[in-house]
Amino acid sequence: MHYSSNHVPRGAVNNNNTHPPNTTPNTHQASILHTPAPPPTPPENAPPSPRTTLTTIITTLDTANAAGRKDLNWAAQQRALETALTMVEQQSTAVKPMLHALVLALAPAVDALRSQTARRALQLLTALLRMHPRHVEKEVEVFLPGVLRRAGEGATRGRETFLAGEADTVLCVLRDNAVHNGGCVRVMTALLGYAGHKNAAIRGCVAGHVAIMAEEGGVQALLAGGGAGHAVLTKLVATGVAFAEEGSADTRRDGKRVLVAVKRVVGVVGGPSLGALMSGLSETQQRRAAGLMVSIMGGG
Repeated sequence: MHYSSNHVPRGAVNNNNTHPPNTTPNTHQASILHTPAPPPTPPENAPPSPRTTLTTIITTLDTANAAGRKDLNWAAQQRALETALTMVEQQSTAVKPMLHALVLALAPAVDALRSQTARRALQLLTALLRMHPRHVEKEVEVFLPGVLRRAGEGATRGRETFLAGEADTVLCVLRDNAVHNGGCVRVMTALLGYAGHKNAAIRGCVAGHVAIMAEEGGVQALLAGGGAGHAVLTKLVATGVAFAEEGSADTRRDGKRVLVAVKRVVGVVGGPSLGALMSGLSETQQRRAAGLMVSIMGGG
């Protein structure tokens, strides 16, 4: 029987396949395989990003600050402060890039007529100081006036108000952070700027916090602050003398505490001598300071 050269008996393997498989790449299929998948589309009810939320908060607060009494949407202002407080407590790192704008927007709310709005603003300041002390200290000139006014209300009205308590908490956290985190020069300078305030209650509030700062490491921190710190120390001595001659017994006591704290540290731990610091004072101030220090340290 005759078989052609291409004939393969049944059961045999054809090794002479005259039709090899198609090795030409499928360009359409390759393009599909290598095309990156589009990013997933967020669901319609997804919460806004922290930055978007914070931008909305700042815009709402700015709007409230610019509004007249009749046009003020106090409910929106209150919600904005409460939302910001929650964000600071739960997402503090997300707040950090916009701290400056947030402090500028919330500071006027400390003076709000609605006490609950002012309270939330003070609580928000306390939370910010605890979470981001060095960054918020840079804004002390912005929020300190309103905080001091609130802190002085208790003495002015003859009773301790809850707003005065909240304001005092802000000042305590600010004070302690400054001593331990390197912001003593800035914060002490800001506080001393209100030592001559016409309101005796505010002067007394400043005296109390300045005395505690001086006693708890503030003098050492100022000595370590170089020329700027030494200049603040000179002003601190002059302020201590003024406080020690105030009409209020509490303020007089706090002024003497300031002078004692300076006397115990200056010239002992290094840095300029007490005489060098006092050389920046007038002759009258120098005599008063020297006399008070001798009297106090001598047990008077």
